[in-house]
Amino acid sequence: MEKQIECLGTKVIFADGFSSLSGEIEKLDSPVLWVCDSNTARMVRPLPEPNVILQPGTASKHWPSVERILSVAVENSFPKNGTFLALGGGVITDVTGFAASIYHRGCKLAFIPTTLVAMSDACLGGSQNIDFLDKHDVVGGFYPAHTVIVCTEILQSLSEHDFMNGLGEIIKFAFLSDSEDLLRVLIVDKKNVFRHDRQTLQNIIEQSLSIKKKFLEKDIDAATGKCKAMSLGHPLAYALENLRRNQFSHGQAEVWGLCRSMEIATETNVCDKYFADTVTKLCRSFGYDTDYKIYRGEWNTFKNLIRPNGLQNDGDFSLVLLESQGKYTVRNIPEEVLRNAVLQAATV
Repeated sequence: MEKQIECLGTKVIFADGFSSLSGEIEKLDSPVLWVCDSNTARMVRPLPEPNVILQPGTASKHWPSVERILSVAVENSFPKNGTFLALGGGVITDVTGFAASIYHRGCKLAFIPTTLVAMSDACLGGSQNIDFLDKHDVVGGFYPAHTVIVCTEILQSLSEHDFMNGLGEIIKFAFLSDSEDLLRVLIVDKKNVFRHDRQTLQNIIEQSLSIKKKFLEKDIDAATGKCKAMSLGHPLAYALENLRRNQFSHGQAEVWGLCRSMEIATETNVCDKYFADTVTKLCRSFGYDTDYKIYRGEWNTFKNLIRPNGLQNDGDFSLVLLESQGKYTVRNIPEEVLRNAVLQAATV
C-alpha cells in the first residue's frame, strides 16, 4: 500500500520510483497542463501538450512566468476542471500555483517536486509566492495543491548545492518537533543522508511533512493566517536572502536564521546555552556557515528587510524562539539584542 499524507486538502503520495509516476499522473483524471523548466522537462520524453517550459532558477520567479502559463492555458482553451501540473522545484511550484489560483478563479493544481526543499517543505501548506520589484516573495497567496507526488528517485541527480538547500529546512523541522525521531535519523544516519540513500531520504521527507502537517493543522495564527512555528528563524533568513541576493540559498539562510535565533534565545534566557550549542553544532556538522555576521554599516538595511514579515511590535522585534526540543515561544526582542546577534563585532 502506497504511503500517503493528507493535510488541508492536499494529498501527498509517495511513488515507488519513476516507473510508477505515470500511473499516479493518470489518476489525476483531468486534462493536464505541464509546467517545467528546461532541466526538468528532460525527465519526460516526449513532454505532453500543452506545456510551458521556463528558464531554470529564480529568474523565472516573476510575473512574466505566471503570464506565460496563463497565456498557454487561454490559447489552448484549457478547461477550468483541468490540472496545472508543476514538475520542478520551489520556483516552478510557486509560479504554477499562483497561476492556478487565478485561472478561472482557481483550477486544479498538482506538484511533482524535484528538489529536497520542495519535497520536504514547499509542497505542503499552499503558500505560492513570486518576487516583485526586486523583493523576495512579496506577491502571492495561499492555494494548496490537491495532489503532490513525491518520488525520491529524482533526488539521485540533485546537485549538492540544491541538496543542502533542502536539508536546512529539514534540520529546522527536527528541532521544532516534540519528538526526537527526525533528529535521531539526522545524527545516526548522517552518512546515508549525504549518500542520498533513497530509503533514508524518504524517511526524513515523510517525517518533515508529518511535522509540518501537525503545525499547519493546529498552529495557525488567526490574525495573520501564518503558521507561527514555521517562522522560527525565518524573518532573519528572509532579510539575509534579500541583503545577500544569490549568495545564500533559501535553506542556507534558514539555517543561519535558526542559529542567530538560538543566540538571541540564549542572550534573553529563553533557552540554556547547552541546547543552543546543540542546535548550532548539528548545523555546523552538516557543513553550514553558522558564524556568518553582516557588516555593521548594513544594519539599517537589514532591519528594514525584516519589516515585510510583520514581526515588529512597539519598536521591538517579535520573534519565534526555541525554549527546548519541540517547545517554542514568541518574544519581543529589543533592537540592541538583535543587532548584536547578526552584526560583526566592532573593531577598534
